[in-house]
Amino acid sequence: MWPLDVMATAPSSLELLAQAQRAVRDEVGSLLAAVAALSEEKAALQLALDAAADRQRRAESDRDGARATGQALQARVASATEEAASLRSKLSQREGALSVLRSEAALEREERQRAEAEREE
Repeated sequence: MWPLDVMATAPSSLELLAQAQRAVRDEVGSLLAAVAALSEEKAALQLALDAAADRQRRAESDRDGARATGQALQARVASATEEAASLRSKLSQREGALSVLRSEAALEREERQRAEAEREE
C-alpha cells in the first residue's frame, strides 16, 4: 500500500471530483460568456445589415424618383420644343403677312403720290 505521508498528501477522489466540477463549471461559464458576446455581436451585425438594407431601399427609391423626374423633364422639354417650333412658324407667317402688308402700303402710297402729282399738274 501507500506510505502514510503520501496518502495524507494525495487528494481524495472527492477532492478530485470537486476540482473537476469547478473546472467544468468555469469552462461552462466561459462558454456561456462567449455565447453571450457572440449573440450581442450577431445583434449588432443584424442592426447594421438592416440599416444597410434601408439605405439601399432609399437609394433605389431615390433613383426611381430621379428616373421619373428625368422622364417628366424630357417630356416637358419635348413639349416646349414643339411649342417653340410652332411659335416660330407662326412668327414666320406673321412676318410674311406683315411684309406683304408693308409692300401693299408702299404701293398704295406711291399710287396716292402719283395721283396727287397728276392732280397738281
